[in-house]
Amino acid sequence: MPAELSGVDRHTVAGATMHRKSVRCRHLRAVDRQGTSQRSNFLDACRAHNAGELSENDLIETTRRLGFQNVIDAFHALDGVDIDQRFFLDERSNRGGIRLTDQMHRLLERQNEPR
Repeated sequence: MPAELSGVDRHTVAGATMHRKSVRCRHLRAVDRQGTSQRSNFLDACRAHNAGELSENDLIETTRRLGFQNVIDAFHALDGVDIDQRFFLDERSNRGGIRLTDQMHRLLERQNEPR
């Protein structure tokens, strides 16, 4: 089980912001495309940071505001239809993050079983 998920049920957006912005910026340096949408304010901010046009602090703030918006909202949808299994509960509005479900913990445990 990844150390950052082991034994933890609740993950805050603030806690994941640094990782998310680093991964997206690194990806965009290698391949200047992510997903299928034509425009993304978050990805444009990552590109501006890569070009030296946006400070680290501004990128962190942009990531906090925009970096998880589409990911969390679309995670449990497949071909536009919500799936029955929930791997997390969206608690951004009242607790500032997501809460992992038992289904996610079981999946993580199975992933780390000896093969």
